[in-house]
Amino acid sequence: MKIGIFTDSHYATDSAHAAGYERLKGALDAFQEEGCALAVFLGDLTDKESSHEKEIESLRALRALFESYAFPIYVMFGNHDIVNFSKEEFYEILGEHHRPKNGDFAGRNLFFLDTCCFKDGSDYQRGNGNWQEIYFPHLDALRKNLSENKNLPTFIFTHFPLDPAATPWRRVHNADPIMRILEEGGNVKAVFQGHDHRRIESEIGGIRYATYLALLDTKDAFYIEEI
Repeated sequence: MKIGIFTDSHYATDSAHAAGYERLKGALDAFQEEGCALAVFLGDLTDKESSHEKEIESLRALRALFESYAFPIYVMFGNHDIVNFSKEEFYEILGEHHRPKNGDFAGRNLFFLDTCCFKDGSDYQRGNGNWQEIYFPHLDALRKNLSENKNLPTFIFTHFPLDPAATPWRRVHNADPIMRILEEGGNVKAVFQGHDHRRIESEIGGIRYATYLALLDTKDAFYIEEI
């Protein structure tokens, strides 16, 4: 099964980031042409505009773009999205059907790490993200998912990377215990990551860790993975 992966468009009409719309469309057109069953955007869809009204308008425009394609498109929340929106407002405008859902997709177990969280487990709030606290606090839920889907190949998606080859201050702060859980699960095939804006490939404990270039920086930074 083919899936499309892209990340970090930082779309905003008021800045040099405005090219993000056409780059997103180019990626989605390629995914459609290749027959992808699903597309996953790994976070930082939006960026700061001159007013919150413009931020809402831009996100609505992206929703209209996404909904012109027949395949599901899941959009993860990123640290630049939090500048403009709370998680709830983001998905209320973009559409709940674009919020990632953990579980079985065509015989593959997909798990989305929401790492826009503080150490105490609370969510980042609009304008109150903190790069000094990047945590996935739901370790028990991750263990439970891996145990319940023992017989399914599992693929993990995250905005902030787990891979120690990533820029240290960009990495999830409790990445090491998360990676141990993934290895102990025995069914995790790959971890797909954004945020670093660099292309990095690693294999650790029998698991592939892939970090992708940002659409903000590179026109054709979209990827088709066979899972």
